[in-house]
Amino acid sequence: MRAAAGFSCCSLVLYLFIVTSSLVCVTSSSRSRHFAPNGGLIISAHFNQLTAVHTPQIAQNSNEGMKKRMERVEEEAKYNKEINKIGSRPPSCEHKCYGCMPCEPIQEACPTIKNILLLDSEGKRVAVKYYSDDWPTNNAKLAFEKSIFTKTQKTNARNEAEITMLENSIIVYKFVQDLHFFVTGGDDENELILATVLQGFFDAVTLLLRNNVDQREALENLDLILLCLDEIVDGGIILETDGSTIAGKVATHNLDDGAPLSEQTISQALATAREHLTRSLLR
Repeated sequence: MRAAAGFSCCSLVLYLFIVTSSLVCVTSSSRSRHFAPNGGLIISAHFNQLTAVHTPQIAQNSNEGMKKRMERVEEEAKYNKEINKIGSRPPSCEHKCYGCMPCEPIQEACPTIKNILLLDSEGKRVAVKYYSDDWPTNNAKLAFEKSIFTKTQKTNARNEAEITMLENSIIVYKFVQDLHFFVTGGDDENELILATVLQGFFDAVTLLLRNNVDQREALENLDLILLCLDEIVDGGIILETDGSTIAGKVATHNLDDGAPLSEQTISQALATAREHLTRSLLR
């Protein structure tokens, strides 16, 4: 009986040892094999596929980045060249700014006037002002006035202003009684701006001459007309185009100049003498 019990215990121990060993082997096998036997080949093929798909896009992005960097380098080189050319002085009007990048050219926005003419019915001068070097001599100016009068005398510009071209210039003109008003600008100037200057000049003269716009009244009040021209344009730059404003400024000047010479300053006396001399020469 005792021998049978001992044999049973040994069998039980042996059975437990075998079962435990089997479990350990199974556990070790499962821990050491995370992937299928051919898993490495599958992963490698998938990685190659992803690389083949995304490599062209990566190369394209790299090329674009390199192109932008090269453009930036070229812009910096141009900028440094401009700075070396300019030096420490502010840039000319061809530059948008000083010290900013890139440096872009801009166009001049300020309109300019070449001349303002007031001629009589025969094309002779009543009052003229030139602001351009296109006509360097007095003979050249007289020839231009004759040409413009000949070209426009047969037109009907009494109700509204007309526009014409002559010698690479735009001319806006208007006739009233025996007076011919002209405003000349470059061939790239805005006709509406020239017409505005012409209308302002005409309105101011009309107010100052008290609606008697003719050659006789203009010659008798030539100083007022010359002051009108000074108030409208200075050096070719437009100062004022409103007729009432121009007439008001001229009237103020006229009141100051109307004082006796003994009460005027030296500059006022010289200006008055110059205006009287100009009036006598143009009559």
